[in-house]
Amino acid sequence: MQMPDHHDENHPVVISRNASVGLRLFMIYFLFYAGYLLLNVFSPRTMSETAIPLGGDRTLLLGGVNLAVGYGIALILMAMFLAMVYVRMTGPRGPGN
Repeated sequence: MQMPDHHDENHPVVISRNASVGLRLFMIYFLFYAGYLLLNVFSPRTMSETAIPLGGDRTLLLGGVNLAVGYGIALILMAMFLAMVYVRMTGPRGPGN
């Protein structure tokens, strides 16, 4: 099936493509959220850390907040970023758009 010349949101091909894009972006977000949940369940002490050792002499400083707060803020920002990616990928196409 060929894509329509204009952006018709009710066209089955457009609906299918948008759903596919949305599902892929959701899976990306879900993986990051699953990481947050797994850390909370299996390593709650790590979530209270304000500095994360990376090995050797390297340490990731979190600016005074614990990992739970930093990760939570990152999840919110990621959701907004992925929403903008979705709009960009599924928005109108063609001349003047």
